[in-house]
Amino acid sequence: MMIKSKFFIQVLWVCLAPALYGQANLRPSKQYVAGEALYAAGIGAKSVVPPGWSGVLPRDSEIFLLLPEDGANGEIYVAGDDRLSEEDLKESLRKGLPLGNGNTLKSEGKIFKRGASLATMLMLTEKTSDAKGYLEVRCGPYGKCLTAVLLGSPQGFEQMQTALYHFMDSLTWVVPDREADYSDFNWHEFLAGKHLLNYDYVPHAKAENDIWLCPDGTFTTKLKRSGLLKDQAKQYKGTQKGTWQTTSAGATGILTLTYEKRPPLEVKLEIKDDRIYLNGKRHFAMAATVCK
Repeated sequence: MMIKSKFFIQVLWVCLAPALYGQANLRPSKQYVAGEALYAAGIGAKSVVPPGWSGVLPRDSEIFLLLPEDGANGEIYVAGDDRLSEEDLKESLRKGLPLGNGNTLKSEGKIFKRGASLATMLMLTEKTSDAKGYLEVRCGPYGKCLTAVLLGSPQGFEQMQTALYHFMDSLTWVVPDREADYSDFNWHEFLAGKHLLNYDYVPHAKAENDIWLCPDGTFTTKLKRSGLLKDQAKQYKGTQKGTWQTTSAGATGILTLTYEKRPPLEVKLEIKDDRIYLNGKRHFAMAATVCK
């Protein structure tokens, strides 16, 4: 497929860090068929899989994926998080997400309402693919929003867009269920092979952290601006390598980063409402493709 999940993971910035599934009926790797009900308890959202499509929550991702069953060249990615104002959402869409090499994915310019959703077509500032993009975000009455992004080839794009409409128009809201028991949460097992990413999702913010934790115990960090510790930011900025380990299990823990050329760094871990926090800063997890 022209647009791989690796590309999208870099792309789904919106201003929403993904935490779709919460304490939900959605289960990693389970295949959801057309017409099947979907329930994301953590954000209180319910919808259904569009006709002619299937859905899955990949085991190494927090982003729910919808795929056309006819083999069409496109995918819909769904994520949710805390509500922002409409103006902040628009500002983030206009600013877009830097992808590296001078390229940015952003709104084509026109941001409009489709029913209860805020919507826009997406573009790359440096066109490297003929792919088209479309995004909708809809916010509910309980302080949560849901975002759906379609990326696909121009051929059949409008038909795939209809599937996104069906998914979003089927959306209903219930009170989020944030109750969870993390007493057996295994931090090392969860973090091994993960790429942890943070953006400060406010207009004009530039801070970001990238941490790659490989299963063999090695890591790479790429920290900018304030990094993970404000009082020690300078010495850890840029790309650094070393080894990592965790201590404790449950809702909180410690990630120890032993740098090759810097003093060790201890990072406080917390999982709350199925969201991961490092030193109190929200991060989201995906497969670390740089690991051997």
